[in-house]
Amino acid sequence: MPAPLIAIVAAHLASGRVRGWRRAGFGVPEPYVLALRRAGARALFMPPGDDAPADELLAGFDGLLLMGGGDIDPARYRQPAHSTLYGMERDRDETEFALVRSALERGLPTLAICRGHQVLNVALGGTLHQHLPDDEKLLPHGTPV
Repeated sequence: MPAPLIAIVAAHLASGRVRGWRRAGFGVPEPYVLALRRAGARALFMPPGDDAPADELLAGFDGLLLMGGGDIDPARYRQPAHSTLYGMERDRDETEFALVRSALERGLPTLAICRGHQVLNVALGGTLHQHLPDDEKLLPHGTPV
């Protein structure tokens, strides 16, 4: 039986982010790939912005991994942008939202990590708190207790 094939949408890498690359690129952090390999799966990256139907993009895949990254465009959950937003990639949003909806319709196993949880939440109609320190009921984000 062949190893399961897992789709991962790559993130944008700014020009100069990779030494020797004069132009921007796409990438996936190594820990995601290594974890999939340890689990006996194979990872295949897809760049954001492909306008093919999501069902076509997911054809042949056994799962979808929604990895971490920058913020989701708040227009997707009908909120104005907070001044602290960073790393928004509208074409990545578009691709991941289409893929997660297709994966859910097909019952395709989906693993959502960090930003991926947020994508899944918003795709299902949820909203987000854009800046956790603004909510005084929460512990400081990222600070050990």
